[in-house]
Order: sequence, then C-alpha cells, then structure tokens
Amino acid sequence: MEFFTTRRNRRGPPIEDVTPQTNSETRPQLIIGAGAIGLSLAALLAQGDHSSDINIVGRSNQTSKIRISLEGSKSFTSQPIAYSVWNKTLKLPDCADIWLCMKAYDLDTTLEILTDKLTYSHTLILAMNGLGIAMQASLAVKRTIPTVRALFSYGARRTSEHSVCLSGEPQALLATYPDFNQHLSSIEYSLQKSGFQTSRAKDIATAEWQKAITNIVVNGLATLARKNNSVLLTDDVFQQQAKQLFLEAKTVAAAEGFLFPELTIERFLIALENHRDNRNSTLIDIEQKKQTELPYILGRFLEIARTYDVKTPVAEKLARDLYSL
Repeated sequence: MEFFTTRRNRRGPPIEDVTPQTNSETRPQLIIGAGAIGLSLAALLAQGDHSSDINIVGRSNQTSKIRISLEGSKSFTSQPIAYSVWNKTLKLPDCADIWLCMKAYDLDTTLEILTDKLTYSHTLILAMNGLGIAMQASLAVKRTIPTVRALFSYGARRTSEHSVCLSGEPQALLATYPDFNQHLSSIEYSLQKSGFQTSRAKDIATAEWQKAITNIVVNGLATLARKNNSVLLTDDVFQQQAKQLFLEAKTVAAAEGFLFPELTIERFLIALENHRDNRNSTLIDIEQKKQTELPYILGRFLEIARTYDVKTPVAEKLARDLYSL
C-alpha cells in the first residue's frame, strides 16, 4: 500500500550539501514533545554531550530551565536544560537537529506550524511510533529538508513532572532517504554518545514495518493483559496468541513486499527477553486515560491487510478488545 510505505516523489531544487560532521560539530538539539520519551531523550543527550545546546519544548508553563531525573535502567539527574512553551511563534535555531517526540496523532498539527520554518540546515527526526509516519510527514515537509526516522525501543514512564522511569536499555532503529545518509550518521553518532544502542534499516519503510511488527504483538497483547512485556514469555495463552499475531503481521508485511526472513518467532521471543520489564507506551496511555497511538499502529496495519485481502482474525479480535478498554 503505497500511501503508508513510500515517500511522495516531489520535484525541487538540488539539495545543497550542509552535512553535519559526525565527530566534531556540536549542533543545537531541539526536542519537541515533553512526554516521557522527549524528557528522557533530552536527559540522555545532555548526559552524552555536556557542551550541546539542548532545548525541550512542551505545552505546560514551566521555568526556563529544568532538571530531568531518570530512574530505573538509567539513573541520574541532568544538568539544567532549557525549556520553552510550544506556540506558533516558536523560533527554530539554525543548523539544529529537530526531534519530533510527540504522539503520532499530533504530527499533522505540529508540522503545520513547523513546515515554513524548516530549512535545509535542519535535520528533522521523526521519533514517534506508527506505520506511514514518514509518508505522512512528507506531505507537509519539503523534499530538501533532511529527514531521519528514529524508532526507539525502551520503556519510559513519567513518575512526576520532570522524572521518568526507564526500563530496558535505550535502543534506536534508524533510517533515512538516500540523499541524507550523512545526516543519519550524525544522528547515530549523537545517540551512541548518549548511551543508545543503534541499528540501521535499509530504508524508512523497512524500519517502520520492522518496528510495527513488534509494536503490534507486544503493545497489543501486553496492553490487553495489562502487564509488562514479560507476560508474553511467561503466560502460555498470551505466548500462543503472540505467535499467531506475529505470523499475521509478517504475512501482511510480505504482501506489501517487506520480507524479514531473519525475523523468526524464536528470535523475536529471545529479543523480547531484553525488554521483558518494559511497560509499553500503549498500556501506559490507557492506564493514564490518555489517547493512544493504536490507530497509527494496529489501525493502519489492519487497513493495509484489508487492501491486500489478507485475513487477520487474531489482529481483528485484538483491535476490538483494545478499543473496548
């Protein structure tokens, strides 16, 4: 289904080379979204590079500097980090990395404000969960804007206004468009300095599908059980459902042309051991009575399945059960 997997072909001027250096140049870091992921990312980036100019943007009125406390798998309090209130007059620093860490359902309204402010000196990093996020962004963002897809794998739960509890080691799956591989290297370097384990997918669509298979199985079933990810390893009923759902997810991905022969259910469950204590973002949202990203993960997955007439009874039932919570 092209809408969710490919970047729209746009005509435009040649892309000027403003590639950041991966090991010498320190670029400003602007993080938009002061939820658990945004706060934890700001703290980790600040810990990795004390000289970096980091600014986090959120919706609540706070002091101009905040200290972020991380608990759990990473435990420290950050240096003071600049905080700005989100508004339409927000100024983007030149030559900055712009991290979009809001939920998928806020992407369109965020880009409405940012699009005319983005220049080729910026690198835009799309850091929310969901299928088709990069394509969705490309409908608003000019082709000349370097864009990187970052898909994080670690648990992050706010315990207070400026405190986040982490579970699992921070990991990031990264991808970009062919024009922007050196920008990707710069982002990867920043994350690695900050303690992230990183890996790359061959393209953005592959990265989104790879992460979506995990999100559909883990977020869906662990949320239904209202337990940490370990429920899929310890409960026979949920593990059997995970195997069935995993097969459905791979079948739909294959119908779209994305094959993952190396991703077997055995390897999937072994990898899940590293995240067994994570409490997934969907479950946290439901527990906190917040809007979830289910329409952008499970919802889009089911839409693609119907397009190719692939039967997904386990996923269909899971969606009904989750939407009733």
